[in-house]
Amino acid sequence: MHSQNKFPTFHASSLRALDESMRNTGAAVPGFGPLGSVTPEVNPRENEPASPSFGPLGPVTPEVNPGESEPAAPGLGPLGPVTPEVNPGESEPAAPGMGPLGPVTPEVNPGENEPAAPGLGPIGSVMPELSFTNRLAAYVRFFHASIDTEPFHIYINGRLTVSYLDYGSFSGYFLFFPGTYSIVIYRAKNTNVPIMNTRITVQRNMVYTAAIMGNPSFHSLELIGARKQEVPHDQARIRFIHLASNTPAVDVMVDGQTLYSRLMYTDATEYFILAPGIHSIILKRSSSSIFLFDEPKASLRSGSLTGVYLISKRDKSSVPDVIFSNEMPPSIR
Repeated sequence: MHSQNKFPTFHASSLRALDESMRNTGAAVPGFGPLGSVTPEVNPRENEPASPSFGPLGPVTPEVNPGESEPAAPGLGPLGPVTPEVNPGESEPAAPGMGPLGPVTPEVNPGENEPAAPGLGPIGSVMPELSFTNRLAAYVRFFHASIDTEPFHIYINGRLTVSYLDYGSFSGYFLFFPGTYSIVIYRAKNTNVPIMNTRITVQRNMVYTAAIMGNPSFHSLELIGARKQEVPHDQARIRFIHLASNTPAVDVMVDGQTLYSRLMYTDATEYFILAPGIHSIILKRSSSSIFLFDEPKASLRSGSLTGVYLISKRDKSSVPDVIFSNEMPPSIR
């Protein structure tokens, strides 16, 4: 059974339709607030709720104007002694998520407003200017790369966000604002004792895969990041990520030439630029002639970002499972 996202993931086609709808109605797009030079019209005591997505943990001090003190989103805002002060007429949504934990309100730059809560845009007659790439946010998805036989439930800042994430499966991407987040992971059949309780820190303008690794007795979380990027239509980009603990170093060959030598466990290459089309991809043990993977017909689409992940098989074989994944978040496609 594959993962089920608890928050909506919007594809580019649906966002464009929402964009067209918003220009007629003035409603905020679900999951995305105004970008550009937009000032929502709000009443002094009617600031928006914090976005029900993900905001950072930890001590962040906002740039605010004294005067009007408004609570954050009911039940989802900052925890601790916090009341963000907001200037009427310049109300910015709080960090996207369950709100920051601790004394936090985000700093915002003019023209780079935060995403609005899904379905809850600014109050008043506002027509946001939409962009399909939010420069402030990061994207994070989760990948079950552990030989543990159980699917996983993943909680972010205390909220169940991904359910039944099975071996070899990816969740969808989620929007995060820069900061630190609590991640707690349970086996789906035992939600009393977590297999992992950790934190991750994300930076702006990044795309991350959070890989759950290990075996039934020990798990870890590996955060694999890359800068957001758009790929020209005359290119395809590909990278290789070694997450197979039972597999020694590998050499990566593309179209008969060695692209990367001695890719070690937990290593990730940069993206390599290839022409769109059919390519031969071979993974072999370094300093040997033993092929671990041979795919003579790997098809790379124009403008695509592809990740090739090596993960350990459940039978603990030294020959890894190899998974190809589209690494382009929906709003950048």
